[in-house]
Amino acid sequence: MFYFTLALCLFPHESYRSAMKILMSVFGRGGQGYRVPTTGSIGA
Repeated sequence: MFYFTLALCLFPHESYRSAMKILMSVFGRGGQGYRVPTTGSIGA
């Protein structure tokens, strides 16, 4: 959650979903069958 909050601060014009995509690509989870969470599940 810390990294997600940090990504939102670093990329203020991105949506929650876009920020999560950025994090997933940085941590190597982008193309290994992982799906990006929906905005509803991120905010819940």
